Amino acid sequence: MNASSLAADARAFAECLREHPTYATSGFIRRPRWPTARYYAGFAQIVIGAWRELQKGRFLRDDFHKRAFQTLRLVEQIGGRVTVEGLDHLARLSTPAVLISNHMSLLETFLLPCFVLPFRPLAVVVKRELLHVPFFGPVMGGLPHVAVSRQSPKADYQAVMEKGGRLLQEGHHLLIFPQSTRQVAFSPAAFNSLGAKLAVRASVPLLPIALRTDLHGLGRWIKDFGPIRPDRPVHLAFGPPLPPSADPRSLHDRSVQFLLERLMAWQVPVDLPSACPPAPS
Repeated sequence: MNASSLAADARAFAECLREHPTYATSGFIRRPRWPTARYYAGFAQIVIGAWRELQKGRFLRDDFHKRAFQTLRLVEQIGGRVTVEGLDHLARLSTPAVLISNHMSLLETFLLPCFVLPFRPLAVVVKRELLHVPFFGPVMGGLPHVAVSRQSPKADYQAVMEKGGRLLQEGHHLLIFPQSTRQVAFSPAAFNSLGAKLAVRASVPLLPIALRTDLHGLGRWIKDFGPIRPDRPVHLAFGPPLPPSADPRSLHDRSVQFLLERLMAWQVPVDLPSACPPAPS
């Protein structure tokens, strides 16, 4: 697919989502040989293509969406199936919102924008170290973002509240992954309330997103690059937006409950605290 046809297809896809906010991979999907090699070769093309556009002095909202759309097509080309539910909740929002999601793999960083950007510009909270990764880092740095270190909770909190608040005021949705690291099993204890606190402070809705993206596995040596398993379905579920209130804890708890319900329905491992103390040895 050449650049012009890719851009045209991405625009048509965005328009279709605005008219019919739902998506599911349809038709017969052939799973090719060597899906891991094919996936990473395609993934490299996406990142390098985005980097080249950035070197030309621009990487706008349409460019961002084009590369996210290319990621969706790549997943389907190697035999994956993608299902999106609740997108109408996002489509009906008339204001920016804080989007919070569990974090399973690198895939959602590229895939989620495919379904968010047709409705509103998107900014992302990213780990500062990712900005130094060759090709990928400059692309992320060229997008609206808030960089955090994950080493100083106080400094990270201030960065998200201040710059994240400004980006919301400018009309961006702000995507936050409240987990400290990518992991397959979801642990409510590791899912912090930063998004809820920002939503209350900025007086914008909080919208939870549950996802299953373990098609893109975690690597043993390099976490971002693990095995690709096309037989594992990709699920995205946008929850109903929660209006800001004076109680961030209530917003956070309701968001976690939504994630738990969806993830358990998709048979994603969940780490819940034991209700009973361990038996004596």
